[in-house]
Amino acid sequence: MLRAWLRSGRRSDISCGRCLTDLGPVSWSVRHRSPSTCLVAFDANRYSAPAIYARRKVLVRASVDQVEIAVGEKVVAAHVRCYDRGKDILDPYHYLPVLLRKPRAFHQAKPVRAYPWPASFRQALASLEERYPDGRGVKEYVRILALKEQVGEQRLSEALDLALRYRCVGFDAVSHLLHQIANPWQQPLPLAALPPALAVFAAPARDLSQYNRLLAGV
Repeated sequence: MLRAWLRSGRRSDISCGRCLTDLGPVSWSVRHRSPSTCLVAFDANRYSAPAIYARRKVLVRASVDQVEIAVGEKVVAAHVRCYDRGKDILDPYHYLPVLLRKPRAFHQAKPVRAYPWPASFRQALASLEERYPDGRGVKEYVRILALKEQVGEQRLSEALDLALRYRCVGFDAVSHLLHQIANPWQQPLPLAALPPALAVFAAPARDLSQYNRLLAGV
């Protein structure tokens, strides 16, 4: 199971920002080392970070409505802040490198089960699993999910809708459809719309009667 947590630091490890009337953009910051499970504890809850940053030193910054996890100056994860206690706030995209290595754990993984996947994602997974019942379908699906890092979930959902319509769900096809969405095909200009300066490059009309000699065997 992809769940565990890192215990939060002592009170002396937590620095409180100056309390302003609007609470300011950042109210708390905590330094941690991300555990192998990439769940970083903050304020009685645990927030996921990308698996590639496992065992790295991270900085947790929290505002009234958001929790950010940063490595150096780079923000690598952002979550809506939870005010319950003992909750795991998980982003399944953070665990894709792990799931790519262990695709059989996909359906049982808590981050996957708890996430509200769009309909196109669920249908794409079902299509791949039907085509590859030996487990390769899940691995192909995880590769497709990794494209979200480049284009965002909404754009990836659009590409999956097209792939389902064309019955070509797969990593290569979805990548190609994403390229088409980003670079839509444009109707070429009609020849009559060419600038006059280009008319000198027009090919002369051919005398098609000369091909009759071929038919005559000459």
